[in-house]
Amino acid sequence: MVEALLDFLSFGGKPFLASLATGLSPLQIGTRLGGSAFFMVFGIYLAKLLSEPGRTATEIGHLNAVLSGIRRVNQLITKETEPGRLIQGVCRSLREALGCPQVFVVLMDPSGEAITKVATAGYEVNGVEELPRPFQLEKLRSFSRKLLDRGEVVVAPGKATVDDDGFFFRSSPGHGLLFAPLVHGHERLGVIGVSVPLEHIHNRQSALLFREVAEDIAFGVCRISTEERIHLQAQILDEIRDQVAVTDLDGRIHFVNRAICRALKRDEPELMGQSTTIFGENPAKGTLQQEIVERTRREGEWRGEAVHIAADGTETVMDCHAWLVLDAEGQPRYLAGIARDITDAKRLEEKLAESRREIKTLLDNLPGMAYRCRNDSNWEMFFISDGCRRLTGYDPAEMMVGGIMTYGEVIHPDDRQKVWEGIQEAIRVHSPFQLEYRIRRKDGRERWVWEQGRVVTGGSSGEVILEGLILDITQRHLIQDALRESEARFRCAQRIAHVGSWEFDMVSERVTASEEAHRIYGLPMERQWTIAEVREIALPEYRPVLTEALRALVENGTPYETDYQIRRPSDGALIDIHAMAEYDFERRRVLGALQDVTRQKRDAVRLQQTTSTLEAVYRASPLPLFALDTENRVTHWNQASEALFGWREVEVVGRPLPIIPESTELVAEEFKQLLLAGESIAGMEYEPVRRNGTRVPSLLFASPVWDAQNRIVGAIAILMDNTEQKKIQRKMSFLAYHDPLTGLSNRSHMKERFNQEKSRAFRSRSRIALCLIDLDRFKLVNDTFGHPSGDELLCQIAIRLLGFVRSTDLVCRPGGDEFLVMLTDIKKLDALTVLVRKIRDLFADPFVLEGKSFKITASIGISLYPDDGTEIHQLFKNADNAMYHAKEMGSNNFQFYRKEMDHRVRDRMFLENGLRHALDNGELSLHYQPQIDFASQRVIGAEALLRWHHPDQGLIAPARFIPVAEDTGMIIPIGRWVIGEACRQLRCWRQAGYGDLVVSVNLSTVQLFDEGFSAKVEEEMSRHGVEGGSLAFELTESVFMKDQDILREKILKLKSCGVEFYLDDFGTGYSSLSYLKRFEVDKLKIDKSFIRDINYNPDDLILVTTMIKMAHSLGIKVIAEGVETREQFGLLARHRCDHYQGFLCTKALPCLEFNSFLDKGTGNVAQRE
Repeated sequence: MVEALLDFLSFGGKPFLASLATGLSPLQIGTRLGGSAFFMVFGIYLAKLLSEPGRTATEIGHLNAVLSGIRRVNQLITKETEPGRLIQGVCRSLREALGCPQVFVVLMDPSGEAITKVATAGYEVNGVEELPRPFQLEKLRSFSRKLLDRGEVVVAPGKATVDDDGFFFRSSPGHGLLFAPLVHGHERLGVIGVSVPLEHIHNRQSALLFREVAEDIAFGVCRISTEERIHLQAQILDEIRDQVAVTDLDGRIHFVNRAICRALKRDEPELMGQSTTIFGENPAKGTLQQEIVERTRREGEWRGEAVHIAADGTETVMDCHAWLVLDAEGQPRYLAGIARDITDAKRLEEKLAESRREIKTLLDNLPGMAYRCRNDSNWEMFFISDGCRRLTGYDPAEMMVGGIMTYGEVIHPDDRQKVWEGIQEAIRVHSPFQLEYRIRRKDGRERWVWEQGRVVTGGSSGEVILEGLILDITQRHLIQDALRESEARFRCAQRIAHVGSWEFDMVSERVTASEEAHRIYGLPMERQWTIAEVREIALPEYRPVLTEALRALVENGTPYETDYQIRRPSDGALIDIHAMAEYDFERRRVLGALQDVTRQKRDAVRLQQTTSTLEAVYRASPLPLFALDTENRVTHWNQASEALFGWREVEVVGRPLPIIPESTELVAEEFKQLLLAGESIAGMEYEPVRRNGTRVPSLLFASPVWDAQNRIVGAIAILMDNTEQKKIQRKMSFLAYHDPLTGLSNRSHMKERFNQEKSRAFRSRSRIALCLIDLDRFKLVNDTFGHPSGDELLCQIAIRLLGFVRSTDLVCRPGGDEFLVMLTDIKKLDALTVLVRKIRDLFADPFVLEGKSFKITASIGISLYPDDGTEIHQLFKNADNAMYHAKEMGSNNFQFYRKEMDHRVRDRMFLENGLRHALDNGELSLHYQPQIDFASQRVIGAEALLRWHHPDQGLIAPARFIPVAEDTGMIIPIGRWVIGEACRQLRCWRQAGYGDLVVSVNLSTVQLFDEGFSAKVEEEMSRHGVEGGSLAFELTESVFMKDQDILREKILKLKSCGVEFYLDDFGTGYSSLSYLKRFEVDKLKIDKSFIRDINYNPDDLILVTTMIKMAHSLGIKVIAEGVETREQFGLLARHRCDHYQGFLCTKALPCLEFNSFLDKGTGNVAQRE
């Protein structure tokens, strides 16, 4: 009977039981049938379920409890409107109805990734329902998602359930767990879990009922969500400003929102069921309502504008969208539409269109274009007006973004950087910009434009956009250029003429003036003047004149022209002014001009002064000066001309020039033609004639004279008596080929004569000998007797040489103390040797200088043509080499050139070049040879000996390089270094405890007579703290042949500083006892040549003992040099010699070895302090 009743019912055109079979639950069916039908259906379904055969009482009781829970749940579903309260009520209802210990429900978001709500029953903690501790949300979410993926009821018997993720839920004793997914249609909503007695855990009907409960809960949650969504949509529709309406397919209104009611000023009931024509329509402004219905129904959608008319007749223009609404089976069911009031927008659009028409009209008539562009290097255009075509020649489309041309390319290349920098600066300071620059049109022509623009931002992108206007100002520029050019020409004309203009406004009492007037007056350009300022800069004596002239001009209209002077304020200069002015009565203005006439005034004064000066020169000139016209008639004739030639001025003026000899008339005519051609005559030799007929050797200077029209009207001439100049020329000519001191030929004459003689020698197969003579020790003559005596000696030698040579030979003085004798026509070398010996013998007789006889020798080097060379420079060089070799062989010698002599010359050059760098390169050092006291055997001092360690040749002997140093003058810096190094070493020995040592340094004549030598020695001794008696200088006897007064003064000055003097190599030179006393010699050193043979040669022993006794008698100590044997030592000790040095003790040692020698302490060591 129950089944029959259920089959009798139908749902959606299907039997009820069949509907259940499709998956619809009784709750869903009942809800759709209505509230009363729901309970009726549920009761019938419950009766059917319980009446099935085979049910036990326990099972029936359990099913009754389940069905009771379902009923309660369904009641909640029909009442509850909030999902959280719904699932919490479900948990409580099922626990109460089933009597189960625990129930929970989990709701998740549509993606299944997050839990949105959780409800429980049976998990009270302190009276509050919450998940038990083992319930972990993250694992619960994972478990729930897996259960939703399975989509079926899960049975979990026993005390606990554990899934793969480790989630577990502990059930109450005697109970298992049922889990079911909450699914409605395609929506997966969550999971429900219920604790069920174990005896019912596998009951199929119980599981089906549990599934139905889950589906009902899912249905309830979806219903609440749907109702909330529908309610929200209804609220939104009522609140939005747009008008919404729904009609049937014929256009009958089923729904309207509040906005449409307000707009039409009609109530909702008044509109429901009415045709859409009630909205009103105006065919002139919009589509008809019936047409909208038909087109929407036919096409499925319609968009356009329509007019709505309110109840009070107000029209509104609407932007409408209508569409066809389909039912669940896809069949057309309704028409829906939404409309927006665009009445104000339409009015604005009409105004905007009108504004655009006006702007377009304005832009089209501008002499330029408006634009909107991007701020980049090309200024790409977003908008550009049609004026672009007229301005640039390009169509606007060609210059828009993507066109063939950018505006940046149109700008003149020379102006692009200026434009870019100007705009960027405006952007930086947030200000509008104005620019003037040039563009190049499409046709290549240049135009000037003026641009004004501003910066705007490009919306949300923040891009910098430029907007502005560009106008063609070419015509203005042309006018300005023409005006500037005109003004520049005017200013230039004023500047050239030194003329300025000015205006004086009688009303404002202001002066406006031109640039040149400002410059002339020296008043500032940046402001106007007052007439008082102009009056004040005039000199005081001119101010009354200017004031009266201005008064007469204004009162009587009398123009004035006057001269005055001002003191210019800008630079204080005194300026002469020529001024004139007129009065404009209508404008009440004084119009004036002024000219700077300072130069003219000064030129006039200068011209007068020049004229007076020339007149004075003309009258007072000691030289004959006269002027002629173009016909050679005299126009001026000064007193010097009268004195020289004998004609008075009155006799010659207006007549032909009388001083021209008849034999030189042709020359005079040539002079005349030159002058008439505008050329000058400068220093031509000419011999005019005096009145008495004698000629005067003269130099003629003449120049043409021009008149104001630049025509030659005559000439002015000056004559200079050059008789003395002729003599000077002859002397200069002589000096060009001769030595001014001796009158001998010089090198130039020698070269010229040699070339002549060389040709003769070549023809006659003879030789030419060049004999280069160098005086031995000539420097000693200069230093001893003075340079005048040296010059006298050279002249005497020249006389002897000239008296010896033949007329075909030549004596030359190349320079200094050298003579060169060229012997020609040499046939035999033996004869040449005889001649050279005779030349050498010319020096055998003494020369007389200052009344005293003086002997000097010469070294001679000879080279032969063509044997030793064919050119004069080569022969001279070879003779020089031979001469140096002769000097090395000893004085008073001569040598013929041989090729091996070149080696010696190269060696000397090597030594010279090496010495120039030896000091700087640290190649020089000092060795020290101990000096021993005979009595105590102590080291009492040392002789400092110079050593040169060459980087390539090793140690170079002093005898090899010292003479070169003396000849080249390099001995001066080397000697200073030696003294400084010796003083430094003395300080080191004193610091080491050897304070009584004396270091002696060899001194050359060149050093001693060097200016500043004494000061340098004193400076080094002071710098190193060398005490008196610690430093000694060794001098040879040749030094004392110098000027003895000067020499004594220098020696005594050094002795006053504590320096001692030793006489070195005593007995080998000009030994004189007077030297020892006069120059206060401290010690005498006996030369080693006397010591060498004293054991065998009685004469040497007698000489040595005599020297010792003589020195001791004068209170002078003696040092024996070159002591090498014990026998020498014994003899010298017996004869009471004081000190010695030599190889018996040790050779000269480097500094470090000498220190070691001192430190041995073997009896040859100085007493320590």
